[in-house]
This record gives sequence, structure tokens and C-alpha cells, in this order.
Amino acid sequence: MKYTLTAVMIAAMFLAGCGGGNSREAKQKELAKLTKERDALTAKITTLEAELGKDTVSRNNGREVTTIAAASKHFKHYIDIQGTVTSDENVSVTTDIGGTVMQILVKEGDRVSKGQTLVVLDDNVISKQLEELQVALGLAKTVYEKQKKLWDQKIGSELQFLQAKNNFEALQGKLASAQAQQNRTRIKSPIDGTVDNIDVNVGELASPGRQVLRVVNLSQLKVVADAAENYIGSVSQGDSANLNFPALGLNYAAKISYVGQVINATNRTFPIEIRLNNKDNALKANLLAVIQVVDYENDSAIVVPTRYVAEMGKDYVVYLSDVDSTGATVARRQIVKTGKSYNGETEILEGLKKGDVIIAEGSRDVSNGEDIKIIETIK
Repeated sequence: MKYTLTAVMIAAMFLAGCGGGNSREAKQKELAKLTKERDALTAKITTLEAELGKDTVSRNNGREVTTIAAASKHFKHYIDIQGTVTSDENVSVTTDIGGTVMQILVKEGDRVSKGQTLVVLDDNVISKQLEELQVALGLAKTVYEKQKKLWDQKIGSELQFLQAKNNFEALQGKLASAQAQQNRTRIKSPIDGTVDNIDVNVGELASPGRQVLRVVNLSQLKVVADAAENYIGSVSQGDSANLNFPALGLNYAAKISYVGQVINATNRTFPIEIRLNNKDNALKANLLAVIQVVDYENDSAIVVPTRYVAEMGKDYVVYLSDVDSTGATVARRQIVKTGKSYNGETEILEGLKKGDVIIAEGSRDVSNGEDIKIIETIK
């Protein structure tokens, strides 16, 4: 690269000589003259480079880097705690009597009201008992009413009256019991909510204790989490928090509604809760959530992207763009004292000031004092 200019001059002059129609002897003389000039120029370049102590061409072609100016900003550090969305009203609906499923009156996703019948079990046996009891009760009522009239008129015996009354009241009790038994064949929703899943089909046997379906109320949810013991001084009831739901790409502002007062001896954690209003039903039970709580902030911090801070032994360093004594742009290593880091940014407590030009891309490749060429300044 050192002889590029000289070679071009020689070639141009040589071609000019050829175009002029000179003889071969004249061309040889011209070539000898130019070669002598080239050697003299090369010697001069070599001398100047030795005097400067560095290759001037390399300074014009230093390592390419981008830079960013150190600026002051409001810096927040968060602690991240992983939690899960749950509902206080997440009910497994079962039956307390066995029976064949005759009807399923809802489908998954349906909204239901408390007391609404969801599934009907076979009640043929109970229905026949009810019919028999109703007939017997009607007769018992007639007998009782007649015996009562006679007894009121002091006709007949008290025993007959009491027997008729007792029979009538006993049948009333049996009828009420049978009606309650029939009512148990109607599986009803215990809460207002949404049918989450149905675990039986028509014709199957529903057994006592076995889940028939699940009803969930998603309008009022909460995020529950177990926070590590070392966060006990950073989390308090009423603290503001950010809730991040990675699967949905949603972020909510919230407040911590509950902080447990006992450390779990097994895993050294304590429980926290955040209650949510889920009016739009965007959130689902068991959804993963990340609770972010501010545990430190600085209104005027010098902050640098963490990837531009290098660890060197016991020190942390950044590289700055500087100008050396010869006027060349070089990289300068700067030892810094770091504070907290969060979300790809590191707080610099000492070693940088607002306006310092930090080497960004290329900072991992440069060495102290190396020539650099700034190709872009990142805003």
C-alpha cells in the first residue's frame, strides 16, 4: 500500500511516453529516471515513519468502532419474583350420590350462575318413590283431616286421631326427604363463573367424590408467589409492583396486597399475593407471572449498557474514545466502580462523567492505546 501512489505515477508517465512515439532507448532512460525517483520517495517515507514511531497508514485505518455518550438518567433496579395466577373461586364440582349421567346442560366456556343446574343424573327410582309417597300422603291427609273434625267434636278416640296425625306427618317427612334426594341428582354450580372443563359424558356413571366438572370465577384473580428470604426487607404490603405476563406480552401496574410473616423452613421463602381485577378475562388461572418490585432507584445515575462493561481481574473497565499526543484517535481503558445492574444496564458510581464518549460496538476487541476509527455515534 506504501507504493501505490508512486506506481500510479510511473505507469502514467510510462504510458505517456509510449503515446509520444519515443524510441526504445528513450523509454529505457525515462524508466530509469522514474525508478530513481521512486526509490528516493520510498526512503523519505521510511524516515518519516521512523520519526513518528508508528505506521501512519495504520492510523488512518484503525479498528472500526461505534461510540455512545455517557448520559445521566433515572435508574431503577427491580427484584424479579416468579408467580402464578390463581383464583379463590376455582371449584371442582362433584356429586355426593352415584348415578348415571342423563343430561349435560352446559358446555365448556359457558358462563353460569350460582345454583344453576349443570348436570342431571338418573332419578327414575326416586321419581317412582315420590309418586307413591304423594299418593299415600294424599290419603293420609284426608284421614287426618276427618279424624281431626271428629276429635274436635269429641267424637271417636284420641288414639285414632293421634295415629292419623302421626301417619300424615311421617309421610310429609318421607316426601321431603325423597324430594331432597331427587334434588341431589341435579348437580348445580356453587358459584358464579365459567365452566372450565367437563369430565363426564352422557351415559357414564358419576361416582361420589369424582370431579364432574370445574367452574372458575376469573373476574377476581390473584398472583401468588414465594419470595426468597433475602428479599424480606425489600417487599412490603402496599408496595407498587409491575406484573409481567410473558405468554401474553402484557404488563400491569399493581400493589402488593399481602406479605406473609413466616419464613418457610423448608425452602426459605415467604408468600406474597397481588390481587387483580380481570374484567376483560385476558388472564387465565395458572398463567405464569413475573412480579417486579423496585428495591433501589437513582434520579441521576450514569448508566452504561452492561455489554460494554468488561471485567478485568478485580476491576471493571470501559473503553473511551480519546486523542493521544500525536492527535490520533485511540482507545483508552477506564476503570469504573459499578453499582446495580438491571435489564441490560449497569449503574456507574465512579470513573465516568456525563458526556464521556464510550466505545460501544468493538469495545470487546480493542486494547488500551489502540488506534480506532469511529464509524457511528449511537444516539
